[in-house]
Amino acid sequence: MIRAQHYIYNKSDIEICLIGSSMMARLNPEEINNKSMNLSMIGQSSQTGLEILKRNPQKPELLIVEINETIQRGIDQEFISELYNNFQYFLRLYFPAFREEYKPISTLVSYLKRLKNGGNEDKDTEVLNPEIREKIFEQIIQKKNSSLSEEIKEKLTKEAKYIKHQIQVLQNQGVKIFLVDMPQDKEIQQTISQQQTRNLLKNILYPDQFDWIPEPISLNLKTTDGIHLDDSSAKAYTHFLKEQVL
Repeated sequence: MIRAQHYIYNKSDIEICLIGSSMMARLNPEEINNKSMNLSMIGQSSQTGLEILKRNPQKPELLIVEINETIQRGIDQEFISELYNNFQYFLRLYFPAFREEYKPISTLVSYLKRLKNGGNEDKDTEVLNPEIREKIFEQIIQKKNSSLSEEIKEKLTKEAKYIKHQIQVLQNQGVKIFLVDMPQDKEIQQTISQQQTRNLLKNILYPDQFDWIPEPISLNLKTTDGIHLDDSSAKAYTHFLKEQVL
């Protein structure tokens, strides 16, 4: 909520915006330039971030959108309603003290997170115990090494088509858009469901119509849990993105 409100009320000169889930949230936008912002949010999907951009009168020049299985979550209508509730919206617009980042408890929590994570509120720098990581990794592999159900295929198809519409609205407003499948552990990326998901999404968001960021084949990226990049890999991948879009 803090990140979304900060964008809505404070950021009118953003050139580059990153949209996605907790996977994309690991990236530090300042590694790209000082007019970049990461609007990715933990527990959310790209649709929610895209809806915020659609509603905001000021648009970034360039947008990087995470496209993968996390789009199954769909748009968080409750979150959007809370952000744009007419009374609260104007109250927060004219009286910043009512924004989450200025509430005493939110300020304290943010401070403690930054203190723990070396200044970055949203980045989880904790490295899992090797034994715990291995167990989590095995569970993920087992779960993803089976074919997608028809229900999940329908959900992915529906959400991908919705994202396609959101993207086209922003493109018509002059926003340059890149799509990215955030890198995960190679073994996970090669599982049956991951490959099926990737193919399904690219059959809707055609690579010949949309600009997809290529896989970072030359980078030796590592994750904390098989899915989320660790600190050094997140930094390396952010620089890779910068090279691709600028």
